[in-house]
Amino acid sequence: LQQTQIQENEKIITKINNEIEVIEKEKGEIASDIKKRLGGKMSEKFKKQEIMSDFHKLLNEGLQKFIQERRKDIENDASETFLQLCQEKDFTSLQINERFGLNIRHKNGDIVKITGESLKNFVALSLVVALNKMARNSASIIMDTPTGRIDKIQTNNITKFLPKMAKQLIL
Repeated sequence: LQQTQIQENEKIITKINNEIEVIEKEKGEIASDIKKRLGGKMSEKFKKQEIMSDFHKLLNEGLQKFIQERRKDIENDASETFLQLCQEKDFTSLQINERFGLNIRHKNGDIVKITGESLKNFVALSLVVALNKMARNSASIIMDTPTGRIDKIQTNNITKFLPKMAKQLIL
């Protein structure tokens, strides 16, 4: 019973594929006929459309390459800042995820869940510093209690790092 059903489905699929081939052939013939009837004017328009399509593709590829380069630069700068602030020696870097959030990478290669207020603060601060560094014009940074909820050692790290954050920092 199942074998019969499979054979019937295969016949249906073959029939549909044959119909698709016929439609594709007719589509090509119609497009060719349109080009012949409209002559050089349409041919020129098709060429322009093709050039614009290629140009759009090229721009999009360039944009994607630019985004990936900036993404890597931000990731590197944020990692550098994070490692200066964080006392945990088992962390090696920050990694930008698919949704442009930051993850902490452990020295064994694993992604570490960001827990605790100090880690959250360090990651956020690292991202702000990296984005500010990438900006065409350096922005002022305004912070309220940057050392709240962290211990004295980490407070000392942030205090030492604050002058490096931006040209203008308001606490």
